[in-house]
Amino acid sequence: MRRLTLTLTLFTFAGLALACGGDNPVEQDTWNVEGDADTDADSDSDTDADSDSDSDADSDADSDADSDADSDADADPEYSSLKGSARFVENEKSTKAHDLSKPYECVRNYEAYHNAVVTPCSGCEFAFDMSWDLASGGVNSGSDLCDAYSSDLRFYYGYNADYSGYSVSMYSADGSNWQALWLADFDGTNFSWDGSVENTYQYGYYYSQGFTGTAVVK
Repeated sequence: MRRLTLTLTLFTFAGLALACGGDNPVEQDTWNVEGDADTDADSDSDTDADSDSDSDADSDADSDADSDADSDADADPEYSSLKGSARFVENEKSTKAHDLSKPYECVRNYEAYHNAVVTPCSGCEFAFDMSWDLASGGVNSGSDLCDAYSSDLRFYYGYNADYSGYSVSMYSADGSNWQALWLADFDGTNFSWDGSVENTYQYGYYYSQGFTGTAVVK
């Protein structure tokens, strides 16, 4: 099994590499003690012993504790598995458009499955260390490029629902330096991608080639 390094540009995305104050609450009354010092023979012994001690203390203890525990957990699903199939088709460049009634010169079928969950893909809903194992039913009737895809492949693959406005699959050769790869779709379970082109004309030649695939993600 070898690592897949994609050298084929199957779709070009424009603009893509494709968040207590200082006041004392206790009132201190100044005690007024009347001491009558009149030396008159009047033996008035009225002693005003006003013992009014105003101890108005604010005993209202504010026990309003905020018990609102934020239990808002991220409800986004976590995906841990992917299993499906992929296909590569190709016709060598030609001055004539591919007759769709005729078979491709190259067909490669793969069984696609995850090896491990990968987390560093920024913005991805999921990402996996992937294996594509070569399956039966292939065709190679003269396409040089077909030889490059005639063995098991392994790479990193993910999905981003909003990559600069596009819903795309994401690719990395080694788990870093992720880039948008192909247009893709995901409904929460079913994952599909399409990196194929049919009879694309460029520099005097027609090209028909690319990867497609479907998988179930759980």
